Amino acid sequence: MNKLKIATRLLILIGLLSALLLTIGSIGLFGMSATNAAFNSVYVDRMVPVGQLADIQRLVLRNRLVITESLLDSRPDSVAQDLRVMEANTKEINELWAAYLATKLTPEEAQLTKAFEAARQQFVSEVLGPMQEALRKQDVPAAQAIQKDKMDVSYDAVRKNISALVKLQFDEGKKE
Repeated sequence: MNKLKIATRLLILIGLLSALLLTIGSIGLFGMSATNAAFNSVYVDRMVPVGQLADIQRLVLRNRLVITESLLDSRPDSVAQDLRVMEANTKEINELWAAYLATKLTPEEAQLTKAFEAARQQFVSEVLGPMQEALRKQDVPAAQAIQKDKMDVSYDAVRKNISALVKLQFDEGKKE
């Protein structure tokens, strides 16, 4: 090395430093790319579904509130408006649920979705549907009986299962 000119030594040093700089830069770009992919996965696979589940939960609660409003104000025009709101909410819930099911589900999530579907189906068939039918017929005592006997128990199962799905989304997001 002592026999090399200073210019040659400087050229070798600059070449080594440049190679080292390129290597470190490449590692940094690779790390940033991996981080971006992980953030995208958390957003697409976890945050979007959390938003869908929150909207579903809000709409189910809104249906419960509309039922109560119908029982308090059972005028035919008010009930007809409330029934339209419940039907629109139910349609939106179905669309959101279909979109949620189209996402990538973990095995545990697939089990929780089945439990939620069963609880929601029970809520619709035992509470929401009969309640709407009773309100259409202006049979307020029957609607009140359904609300008193079945609504809270049936809704609790829906709430428990959707809360479990939301918790799972956060747990999976933490893992990512």
